[in-house]
Amino acid sequence: MRSAIIAVLAGCGGTGSGLEGTQRLATLTVAEQTQLCQYLADAYPQRTVVCTMSDQRMGGAPLVPDCVNGLQSFASANPGCPATVAQTEACYTTLAAMSDGEVCMPPPIPTVCAPLRTPDCSK
Repeated sequence: MRSAIIAVLAGCGGTGSGLEGTQRLATLTVAEQTQLCQYLADAYPQRTVVCTMSDQRMGGAPLVPDCVNGLQSFASANPGCPATVAQTEACYTTLAAMSDGEVCMPPPIPTVCAPLRTPDCSK
């Protein structure tokens, strides 16, 4: 589930999605989830990175319906998760800026994405 939100997967107002940056992911309405997912899909389109002949990795935001379903599952499993819209957008901005070489390197996930991977957000 964590990787879905990270692969699905930026405080106050002024976010790219137009949502309040301090809103917690776990409390977004379906309309807000859709708005966030549409922004992520538009801003960070999917891409395939070929690391080796046998290692191809997908990057970018998931398709909007998959993203919304993922956020709904995430919210149900992690109601106490403090991760916010602003933190999510910041994570995606960092992931989208990664070069193909960086995508092909082994983890760790960028530190800006850490709020999405805390114990309260990892069920």
